[in-house]
Parts: sequence; structure tokens; C-alpha cells
Amino acid sequence: MKLMFVEARYNKAVFIGKHVLKLPEKIGLVTTVQFIGQVKEIKLQLEQEGKKVFFGKGKHAAYQAQVLGCDVNSALSVNNKVDAFLYIGSGLFHPTAISLKTKKDVFIFNPLTNKFNKIDREQAEKINKKNKGEKSVCISFSAHVSSGTYIRVLASDIAHALGTVGIAYAIVRTSVGEYDGVVE
Repeated sequence: MKLMFVEARYNKAVFIGKHVLKLPEKIGLVTTVQFIGQVKEIKLQLEQEGKKVFFGKGKHAAYQAQVLGCDVNSALSVNNKVDAFLYIGSGLFHPTAISLKTKKDVFIFNPLTNKFNKIDREQAEKINKKNKGEKSVCISFSAHVSSGTYIRVLASDIAHALGTVGIAYAIVRTSVGEYDGVVE
């Protein structure tokens, strides 16, 4: 089977604006493929405010400055040149991974909401510890049910009764009752 990647690109301009003043002098620029088309313009905005901008390329990434999944090598490759990183995108997955692996603060600018914040190393460690502390458990059970029983709801109800949350990961029908005719 051939694997195909389809890039979903953001096609509007990204303006960092007054937030650029909150950044340290030497900044590593990272983003996802959605905003890769804006990297040159963002770099120019930062440089016009006196910032020195660096970006590298990850092992699995197609572009410079791109982070892809757990591959944050674009950040690691410039880590010794920068004071912190600027992540263009949404969510905490990539910024947390970058902070944990580089031991540096990551500023986050979300072009969709124009929100700007920072995840420092201490916050990244807290998120990492919390995620490591969570355990997932997979249980298996058989049920003989009548027609109209929603097994996915049953799985959720069992989890709720155990004081947690759950989903039906796989449902296997082992038998089918008799069919008594067509409803007219």
C-alpha cells in the first residue's frame, strides 16, 4: 500500500504584532506544515524587531522549521544557537515536546485565535509527569444482549460505574439471534 501525505495549508498572513517584544533576542522558529508557507514572512517580522531567527530541519520533515509528530529535530538542530523557541500553531503537544527535549522555554502564537502564551520548562515537566502518571487499562468482556442494546453505551456505562471514562475499542459479534421477519 502506498502512503500519501496531503498538506493542509493556512493561506492567510500571520502577524505576530506586539508579541514580538516579549521574545528573547535569539529565537528558534518552529511550526507545523499548516503554517510553513508563512515562515519567511514571520522571520522577517522578527528580524525587523531586532531578533535573530534560526530554524533547522527534522529527520522526517519536508521543510525547514517544520515539526512533524514527535520529530522536533528542527528545534534540536538549532538549540545551541537560541535562547527560546517560537512555535506557530495550536495545542500543547509540539511546544511541550520541544521544551522537554531542548530544556528551553517555548513561546506559542496561534494565528487562528491570535493568542500568545509561553510554556516554560517547569510547565512542560508538569504536563509530562501528569501524562506519565495516567494509565490506560483495556478490559475484555462478553455480553449476551437483546436487540436494541447499544454496546458502545454499555462500555461507557461500565467505565462510569468504575469511576473513570471508557470507550468500546472493538466490538465482535459472536452470534446473531433469529430474525422474525420484515417489519411492514
